Amino acid sequence: MIQLKKTVKGIELVDRTQTVLLEAKSINLGEEKISQPGEYEFSGASVIFAHKATLIAWEGSQIVYHFAPGKPSEFERGQFSSAQALVLGEPLANQSKGEFTELLEAYDPQVVVLPDVAAAETRQKEGFKFEPTKVVRLPMTNLPEEGRVFLYLE
Repeated sequence: MIQLKKTVKGIELVDRTQTVLLEAKSINLGEEKISQPGEYEFSGASVIFAHKATLIAWEGSQIVYHFAPGKPSEFERGQFSSAQALVLGEPLANQSKGEFTELLEAYDPQVVVLPDVAAAETRQKEGFKFEPTKVVRLPMTNLPEEGRVFLYLE
C-alpha cells in the first residue's frame, strides 16, 4: 500500500520502506533526483519520466504526476492512460476547466488528487466536488464503477 501526503517540499508517496517525493518538475527517490525523460527502476517500482508528466508503477498502483502546463503529449496519453490516480502539481491546480477536463480524459484516473484547498475551491466552482484528506491510500478499495473520486490534500 502506498500513502500520499502533503509535506513542505511537495507530495510524498510512502510505502513500508521507501519514500518518493513529487517536487515541482522532478521526483526524488532517496538520494536520486529525476528531472530528465527516461525510464527508471527502484526497489520494485518503475518510473517513466516524460516532458509534462511521469508515471510511477508501484505496489500494484499506477500514479500519474502531471507537473508541467500544457496538453499531455501523444506518448503520455498512450503510455499513462487508465492510471489509478492523477496527482496534479502546484502550477496545474488552477488551470482552466477545459484544460482540467482534458487531463481527466487523457489519463482517465479513478482518483484525482489536488495539492491544496485553494485548487479544490477553484474546481468546485466549476462543479467538481473535492473532499479533504490528510492521506490518500492506494490502491483504494470501494471505488465507484462509474465516475471518479476527487480529493485534495490538507
